[in-house]
Amino acid sequence: MTSLSTQKEVGALIIGIYGRQPTLAEINQLDSQYDLGSLPPAYIATVLMSQPDADWMNGQSDFDILSTVYSSIYQQPADADYINSLLEMGHFNAAVASVVMDLFNYLGDDPALLAQQQTLEQQIDDALFPNDLPGSLYQEQVAAVFLAVPERAIDAGSLDHWSNTLASGEMNYHQLIGALLATPEFQQQIGDLQGDAFIQHIYQAVHGRAANAEQLAVYRELGDDQALIVQRVVEDLRGADSPDAVTQHEQWQFARDIGNSLTYKSTASLSTSEDGGNAYGTVNSHSGHSLSDAETAVLYRVFLDADAAVSVDLSYAYQLSSLTVNGSSAANITLHNNQYVNYGVDIILNNANVTLNGAYGDDTLQISALAQLNDASGNFLLNNGNDRLLWAGNGDGGANQVGAELSADGGAGRDALSANLIVKSIASIDLWGARVTTIDSNVDNFRHFEQLDMAGYIGQAEATLQRINWSGSKTDSVATQAHVFDYGLLTGNATAEGSRGGYVIQHTLPEDLGSAGLLLSGKADNVKVINASAAAGKLEIDSVGNQADSLLQIDFLANALNRFEVLFSGGNNAGTLVLNSSGDDNPLSQIAITTGAWRSGELTLAGDNQQVREIILDGKAALTLHLSDGYDNLALVDASAFDRNALNLTASDGGSGDGMLIQMLDLLPLSDSAQAALAPILTDLGLHGEQLLVRGGDGDDRFSVAGDTSLVGGGGNNSFSLQSSTAESGVTLRDFSLSSGSISDALSNLRFSTQSGSALTDYGVSDAQDIEARIGVLSEQPLSASALLAALLDLEQPGALSAKVGISSVLGEVSSSYLIVDNNDNQALDAADSVIMLQGLEHQALLDGLHYAPQQLAINGVADPSSDLAA
Repeated sequence: MTSLSTQKEVGALIIGIYGRQPTLAEINQLDSQYDLGSLPPAYIATVLMSQPDADWMNGQSDFDILSTVYSSIYQQPADADYINSLLEMGHFNAAVASVVMDLFNYLGDDPALLAQQQTLEQQIDDALFPNDLPGSLYQEQVAAVFLAVPERAIDAGSLDHWSNTLASGEMNYHQLIGALLATPEFQQQIGDLQGDAFIQHIYQAVHGRAANAEQLAVYRELGDDQALIVQRVVEDLRGADSPDAVTQHEQWQFARDIGNSLTYKSTASLSTSEDGGNAYGTVNSHSGHSLSDAETAVLYRVFLDADAAVSVDLSYAYQLSSLTVNGSSAANITLHNNQYVNYGVDIILNNANVTLNGAYGDDTLQISALAQLNDASGNFLLNNGNDRLLWAGNGDGGANQVGAELSADGGAGRDALSANLIVKSIASIDLWGARVTTIDSNVDNFRHFEQLDMAGYIGQAEATLQRINWSGSKTDSVATQAHVFDYGLLTGNATAEGSRGGYVIQHTLPEDLGSAGLLLSGKADNVKVINASAAAGKLEIDSVGNQADSLLQIDFLANALNRFEVLFSGGNNAGTLVLNSSGDDNPLSQIAITTGAWRSGELTLAGDNQQVREIILDGKAALTLHLSDGYDNLALVDASAFDRNALNLTASDGGSGDGMLIQMLDLLPLSDSAQAALAPILTDLGLHGEQLLVRGGDGDDRFSVAGDTSLVGGGGNNSFSLQSSTAESGVTLRDFSLSSGSISDALSNLRFSTQSGSALTDYGVSDAQDIEARIGVLSEQPLSASALLAALLDLEQPGALSAKVGISSVLGEVSSSYLIVDNNDNQALDAADSVIMLQGLEHQALLDGLHYAPQQLAINGVADPSSDLAA
């Protein structure tokens, strides 16, 4: 026998396709013929449309057929746009089923659609249940027996007969179970099972696991009364009071199975019950009642009107995924909290006066703009899980107002709190020029929130200044800056804003607030964090989507930290991050970025920070990193830990010296006299300094760098875009691959690769002796790095650059090859020319393999590194 849920589906489709009331007999006959329980609605519709009752469709257009089905289901003229959208799907039978099932399975809260759905359900119930069904108590008792013995969902005929039999008093529960056990279906299921085997069958079906020895012993004492054993196993689980976590989970699962077998709704609009307890609603019965545990257990989505200050127990709704709380009363709401159920709930709070006891999983509480937070008194206890309590701030954009009694506890896990919920008030007294400032906040109302979410932070402290002098006393409001969050509220280092603070008194400090740093779950609207301590030295970015206009600035206390950590757990463009630090005792020297997300991330580091020396990258996802002007003291960008994920780096600044000339000379065994002769020249030309070293990983990396940068591409097919590379300030490629790499030079607008293009001209090969000899005959101080390089490479004579592009190599400990482009076409190596240094490659291999061509401009005007034009 097929289940009640399938019978109802078929009944709905008959109403839509045949335009009449179904009968239980015809549904059962069709099921026996076609096994409808194994078919999806579209196939059931196909079966029904093949029957004589569907002959009315002959000669009708698809649009007219769907319109007629629509009118039968919705009892109103068809919506042409809706019908056309179904026809565009291209599967007519599926479209017919969709017309019916869209209303049958509707889970929203539109009153008109809910009324139409209720009418449809009543039509189906009238057909399936000749007798009115009794209350849910009797239905659930019977449904439980069918789950416990034949292990199937109950059908309409059995539900109608046996629940009414039980409700009439003709049989009690024990007698009814005995009668069912005597039926052919039940006998076929249990066969000759006796004793422990029978107990295990029932226990396994009800609990979802086998009974242990102790549990078997309990039911063995009941003797041979199988009906009593079934009754006790079912009732012991359903009625268990304060069970352990395992039993509670099984209790919820069995209640869910009962509810599903009775086709209870998974979405409901509910309110409080008069005396508290389970929620109240008209769902499933179309009359007001307190929901049973089974009705609660199937709920996935709930709209709750907290209309009284009583308890609302939703703990049985262990699969609940969405909860919207309306009303204004201080109801006490309890969600499931069981270690074996780690589903979190997405909660929208339009009522911030409730007490909410969260689930064991990762809950997200979003306080909406409808909640009156200025006088709210809610208390949110979020229990286990990585929970979030979020609020976008006051809708008018002014200073946030939060009720003094509003409180929350994140519980165990790594929990996040919207910084908008923390308010700051500043009261200064100026007594004849001596000033004392008291700073108050509500930080101690929030406990165990390890992260502060800066997304959408509005902020703005409220400040007053009372002046007392010979003229009397006057109190004025003090203007403060919006979007400024004082991290010192968490650490005792808060400062006055808008005016001089003088002696500062800070009253309250929080418990375990912000200990795991900052979170960015969305756009930071020009947010500035001041007085940041070491605890703010971690930032998790889990926003998804393009937040390119996001700006977060963090100003640290002096000597607060030496390492700042960024974790990408979201993806796409996270906007701009500015880090300001000071102090020589513990400078912020390293930024560590981990891409732990499932999609690529993008971040811009901006501002003027001379302390940062290293940026270390790790993780599994690709990263686009932009380094704006201001990171010109950087010595290392290291993505060597990247495996197959790529780095796309744009660095506006390079290093300060020790470039391609000095690197080449350091690889040669020059005599002391040659080195002594070169030393003052290199100093006078300002060539000493420090290189920016960039290391790629094993992915297909893209680098856009300035002069005085040394690049180690690593594995993969890497491309190098050089903003500027000259003899004075050049770029060194230490491991360029002729087989897979490419170079784009912005000064010359040329691209170099193994693809087709013009060949390089051979400017010769030098060794250490050649270089030493040329140093010895330097007749005068070279006026530039390009002049010195020309002299050392024997390219100082007129017309030495005989072609647009050539290559000159120096053999040393590692070969140094100079790729030279005569940008001004004067056939002389000078400061206007592009010079790129390639290390570790054979001179002839470069001549044979490397070609150049003008960069082709893409439609958006950005140089396209993937194609060449013939030179």
